Amino acid sequence: MTHDAPAPIVKCLVWDLDGTLWDGTVLEGDRPAPFPGAVDTLRTLDERGILHAVASRSDHDTALGHLTGQGLEGFFTILEIGWGAKSEAVRRIADALGIGIDAVAFIDNDPLERAQVADALPMVRCYPARDAGRLPGLPEFQGAFATRESKERRLLYRSEMRRRRAQEDYAGPPAQFLASLGLVLTVRRATEADLVRARELTVRTHQLNTTGRTYSMDELRELCRKPDHDVLVADLEDRFGSYGTIGLALTRHSGDMSVLKLLLLSCRVMSRGIGPELIRHVVREALAAGRRPAAEFIPTDVNRVMLVNLRFGGFEVAEQTGERLLLHYTGEATPSTEDSPVRVVTADTARMTVGVVGAGTMGVGVAQCACVAGYDVVVVDPDLKALAGAPARLRDGIRLARLLHRTAEGHEVSSKQGTVRWTDRLEELSGVDFVIECAQESIPLKEALFRELDEICPPETVFASCTSAIPVARLASVTRRSDRVIGTHFMNPAYVKDSVEVIRGPGTGEETLRRTLDLLADMGKKGIVVKDAPGFVSNRVLMATVNDAATVVQEGTADAASVDRIFQDCFGHTMGPLRTADLIGLDTVVDSLYVLLECTGDPRFTPCKLLTDLVAQGRRGRKSGRGFHAYAH
Repeated sequence: MTHDAPAPIVKCLVWDLDGTLWDGTVLEGDRPAPFPGAVDTLRTLDERGILHAVASRSDHDTALGHLTGQGLEGFFTILEIGWGAKSEAVRRIADALGIGIDAVAFIDNDPLERAQVADALPMVRCYPARDAGRLPGLPEFQGAFATRESKERRLLYRSEMRRRRAQEDYAGPPAQFLASLGLVLTVRRATEADLVRARELTVRTHQLNTTGRTYSMDELRELCRKPDHDVLVADLEDRFGSYGTIGLALTRHSGDMSVLKLLLLSCRVMSRGIGPELIRHVVREALAAGRRPAAEFIPTDVNRVMLVNLRFGGFEVAEQTGERLLLHYTGEATPSTEDSPVRVVTADTARMTVGVVGAGTMGVGVAQCACVAGYDVVVVDPDLKALAGAPARLRDGIRLARLLHRTAEGHEVSSKQGTVRWTDRLEELSGVDFVIECAQESIPLKEALFRELDEICPPETVFASCTSAIPVARLASVTRRSDRVIGTHFMNPAYVKDSVEVIRGPGTGEETLRRTLDLLADMGKKGIVVKDAPGFVSNRVLMATVNDAATVVQEGTADAASVDRIFQDCFGHTMGPLRTADLIGLDTVVDSLYVLLECTGDPRFTPCKLLTDLVAQGRRGRKSGRGFHAYAH
């Protein structure tokens, strides 16, 4: 590479660990905190869509455990931790990500390691660890585009790697695997917020571009304004998550004809059958408006596959002027989608989107309820460790429900399951219709969260809190939409319980209550409406009982098993109060008691010492493997 040529933009930064990300050697028993400058660089580059990977000499499980313990594992797309040459690890990372080796950079504190990588892979830029903090300021780490896809690129790649593994493990024919993905293609008119990604697609997508044309931002903006043009963008999701915005269609209407001037797709979806479905959608739109569909095609060295897509979509060549082909639609009067593995959703048919805040036990349970009911779901959690493990827990829950075929109440598992997208950015809830907050039971945390959501979400979005004890009025008071704030106290496990305690605050509107009850009914749940008060009905009674039961154990009157057995055998309860507390989570119980103590001033809600001691010891109940009782994990 000459000095005059601009450096290619880095798409992946590969990190050494010991001595680079932190000062110490974990294999020797060190437990070092990461360098603050390195963590800042991780976060900054991640927000720009630059991927992170690891190529480091260590024991894989030991290094991974320390990464996870520091809350950093979620930043990395690929971990190459072992004892081989780092240059080979870097090469494998580039191959796995499907990017050129010249788009990879490497950072290491050891000059010999950097020299080995530079010698074997001269196109890889190598940086000493001391430069970690300044990397975001270098031109090669500053991409030209800032889109939703760039900010979520790490999650998109992780989803894609799960798809690949699932496909490799799938024993049936490819068509069956494709059908199992639950592909949903959402087609909508481009807005100002889409133009950067639309421009990015025209510049970067060459193989799957019907005419090879590119457009500037100003040109796309002008076309969106013209009444005789439609600029459509297409988003794709499946059961593994989002692919992002992967398609663009530009149509011009002239007289009784609609001409597809440009159709392009991301190469990431080439094998998903998306091209014919997007073409069928454009055809259906034209026919519904009483116009004859047509399409332009200009061959390039690499776009022949798009002509095949047009032919499969029912188009035949009608004219040729130089290299330009004009194709007319000669297919069915109404293009059939009966055998397609892709379901197309438009602005008119789009399902309500539900946002869930929190990827813990309750958040994942609520997300499962919503997606199985057919809603698209966006789950947000700033904790990357929680976020990384949540999709697997959701899949396990859905798999178990499908195995049983129905819930405890006999509600059928929906065949039109919605999609779930995972993110650590609250801003991704800006387009959702209904938010269910499942964050930690803390008044300051929830109030701050509701203030931020109030700024992010449109005024019509409903905010439902899955709080255990905080009065709805208190949360509503920090927003400008008290009529659209309500409580939805799901019980654990959320998917099994057939009723939800619905708390109507003093300002909660009739429309909000109706929408909430309708949503719960779609989930197969009955909403039991109560008035607003600290702890409502369930936890006002239950938390005092748990606290008293724990006090009985603390004082030595009986052990936990005997306390629970009395409630089961003598009162007919399915579970005793202490096993119930383990299921809820003892940390949540303690938080709820403190909230009740603050809101009521009643000293009976002061958590007994045994409860606080168990939480301090990490014995949080079923989720940690031990609370009042022991559980096999």
